Amino acid sequence: MNRWLESLITFIYPAKCRRCDMPMGVGQVHYLCDECWGQIECLAPPWCQICGVPHRNVVCADCRAQSPLYDRFRSIAFYEPTLREAIHLLKYDKKLILAKHLSHLIQAHLPADLSATDYDFLLPIPLHTRRYRERGFNQAERIAQG
Repeated sequence: MNRWLESLITFIYPAKCRRCDMPMGVGQVHYLCDECWGQIECLAPPWCQICGVPHRNVVCADCRAQSPLYDRFRSIAFYEPTLREAIHLLKYDKKLILAKHLSHLIQAHLPADLSATDYDFLLPIPLHTRRYRERGFNQAERIAQG
């Protein structure tokens, strides 16, 4: 029944992608069309074993010159326009459903050298109290819950 109702609402009030303004169908990532969501370029090896920046050597020149204060850092994608739009929709427009989609994106592209079983917990970076009061939620916490 929910799927039927969603289809009817989408037919009457067609949603448009916030990135490219194209009409969206039922079952797509909320607020972004499948084509735009698919444009998120996820990182893949080879990368520096310390900072995670795409690099051909095991350790990049920056990390060799001055060892960072952390053991290992990984990211799943560059902060490019589609990913930036998704994060801004979550943070500033309070489109909380995107936290679930961003969490799934992280899970699907978790680097092989960063096993979730190596850690006891995932700790989101806390927001400043003022920011938390303004937003009413911590976006990193919402993503980490997934």
